[in-house]
Amino acid sequence: MGSVRPNGVKIVIAFLSLSVGVGLGCLALFLLVGQPPGILYINLLGSTIAVVGIVGLWRMKRWGLWLTIAISASSLVAGSYGLVTLMGQLSFVMRLPIFWRLLDLFFGIYGGPVQLIGYILIITYLYRVRRIFL
Repeated sequence: MGSVRPNGVKIVIAFLSLSVGVGLGCLALFLLVGQPPGILYINLLGSTIAVVGIVGLWRMKRWGLWLTIAISASSLVAGSYGLVTLMGQLSFVMRLPIFWRLLDLFFGIYGGPVQLIGYILIITYLYRVRRIFL
């Protein structure tokens, strides 16, 4: 009770919150346009688990630390898949109307390189400061 959160943990919480928002926004967009959800339900499950990890990080609990590291490791796989998907779809994306092109590029760029770099930094940082968690 009354534990002090380092700025790095606050940044990790902000990045995870952004990831949850983008993940749920992507799910809502695909359901709105009528795409079959399929793997997007895994995105919903991942967002739910990320919210639990955010709560654990906020309360500075050890289970929140390890849950966030596990989420980050699995997101590295998803980020790699997003990067490969973006590179494979660039020719298709360029034929779309401008709004859908920008939206698809946003999800591809965020889901690819930004997610990869962010989660690598999260894993490295949390592993280094793991001693401060109760």
